[in-house]
Amino acid sequence: MRLECGYSEKDITPDGPTYLSRLGESTKSEGVHDRLYCRALSLYSRERFTLISCDLFALSSSTVKALKEKVATAISIKPSQVAIVTTGAGSTPLTTQMRGMPNPDESYMHFLEEAVLETAQESNSNLFHATASLSMSRVPNVTKNRVYQKKADDSIVSLRLKRQDGKRISLVNFASRPVLGPWNKEISADFFGHVCRLYEESGEECIYVNGATGDISPTCQPTFEEVAEMGKRVFERSRQEGKDIIPFVVSSELTVPLETRALSPDELRASEAEINKYLGSDEVERHTGLREGKLAEIELKWLAEAQKTAPSQIESTATALVLSPDFAIAGFSGELFSSIAELVKLGSPIPGTAVAGFANGYVGYIMSDQELGLSVFEATRAYRYFSALPLSTGSGKRVAKALLKAITEAAGKIDLERMP
Repeated sequence: MRLECGYSEKDITPDGPTYLSRLGESTKSEGVHDRLYCRALSLYSRERFTLISCDLFALSSSTVKALKEKVATAISIKPSQVAIVTTGAGSTPLTTQMRGMPNPDESYMHFLEEAVLETAQESNSNLFHATASLSMSRVPNVTKNRVYQKKADDSIVSLRLKRQDGKRISLVNFASRPVLGPWNKEISADFFGHVCRLYEESGEECIYVNGATGDISPTCQPTFEEVAEMGKRVFERSRQEGKDIIPFVVSSELTVPLETRALSPDELRASEAEINKYLGSDEVERHTGLREGKLAEIELKWLAEAQKTAPSQIESTATALVLSPDFAIAGFSGELFSSIAELVKLGSPIPGTAVAGFANGYVGYIMSDQELGLSVFEATRAYRYFSALPLSTGSGKRVAKALLKAITEAAGKIDLERMP
């Protein structure tokens, strides 16, 4: 079965200082350590599909919806045949609304929109016949599960495409939060961008798709030296020899409404009492790197407004792209915990299923009911930063089921009679 693919990239580094995607506090960049890129991979076989990856923390679901429609119109496909992902890097321009932060810069958002459209159009205009191979490996001892004392999901998947014109392109999927923390104030694509740069130095191209990162963090210190070292480890493992696959392109996209729940009077009082203890404190909160007093101010303001302004339902998206009987990638518009990814991988009809977060928008953390009940780390209260009430119980399972449904629907389009 014939596969054609195209690739394009655009520099999306801001021109001058910008507010960084820092949780809860205004932080301006103080220079550029390494540049940011928007990369597009266009595929055509049974169907057409364009995957766009940006070296950014996150884009709102509304921003992505508008971008997908514009891209689809520009290249004459359906919006459901476009996926826009971000890597989750934090030392990047603020591109989605967070409490305590200014609005995203309108001029930068317009610049980003133009770059996304241009990469999509260029990647679709330079399609060449390609063969494909798939490698699955592990990157041991570079990540940890920051919630449980158990081994992190260190699996890495690399779809390697070899075009007729000699160009090689890899799609790499590995799960980790960024190396650099809130103390860094230089623009950087983090280790995700370093992986892509190493590919470029070797004469190939790479598009990075992050995995289920909600509870997965790097084990290294937050320095640029460690960014380079982790990028090197991921790059080397992603280039392991793989097996040739019969490629095709089928996809499915589902809208997933997630219910939120109002805080009870007792929960409000308990939260206020907990937060009040930190008012005026200059101590640094371990997970976010922000002053505890600043966090307390933001959270108290949010609690006062939450019952009146927060939506009772959040619209999210589950996307599946099946590229062979051996490989599928399922993406969700949030930061998935590895427990959700595990459910998807175990239930998928495609044996080699990868899971992607930050796909087609961002609605915050998605975790199991057990994890929702934890209070020992920032993810369980992060809804306060993203202008949303807590998700109702069962949300994690609903997301896993939606991803499995999307994979199953896409896989159902496979016509075995037409396979060579």
